Amino acid sequence: MEVRCYLCDEELDKNAKPFKIGMKEELICNECYLKTVNRRKTLDEGKK
Repeated sequence: MEVRCYLCDEELDKNAKPFKIGMKEELICNECYLKTVNRRKTLDEGKK
């Protein structure tokens, strides 16, 4: 069984990162991880 990114359904290899989504952690690809982290950082800066 292939491991796939939770967000974009891309096949994962060694660059998978765990990311907390809801109550559990899912594996996501590096590209989705960077997009999500940057999106959260931008939202946090906007609230200041």
